Amino acid sequence: MSKIQCLVRFSLPGIATIETFTEDDEEVILILDAEIAANLAMQQFVSDGCTPKRIHDVRREIYHRRVLHIPMVHLPEHGEPLEFSDGRHRSLTMHGMGFSCLPVLASRRDAEKLSHLYGEIALAKEEYDFPDDDVTEFIGRA
Repeated sequence: MSKIQCLVRFSLPGIATIETFTEDDEEVILILDAEIAANLAMQQFVSDGCTPKRIHDVRREIYHRRVLHIPMVHLPEHGEPLEFSDGRHRSLTMHGMGFSCLPVLASRRDAEKLSHLYGEIALAKEEYDFPDDDVTEFIGRA
């Protein structure tokens, strides 16, 4: 399978950025284990009382364009579980396509608290290309 381009720039809805980052936060690319990320995304769908309805369309778009607009995650004020601000469908899709990890945008503050969810950075760099210069630090298992 060829690599997927993982884009950070312009991939986030403005409201997600405003709600989850403060001016003191530093954006990092957090590498999550794909199965764990998919489970968290599904749990969030269930707790919101809805189901993922666009998986087929999201899969087709990623498969044909070979581009993943990076999902965004945050820890709510009360702590875990990790929540998706944006990208639950993409998380489920990437796991369903057989990817072993999922890069997500997170604050350094949140990412450093989530070591039990880390995927491998080396595997992420085998599965994805990261052409944007906006965020260059990766947090995950070495």
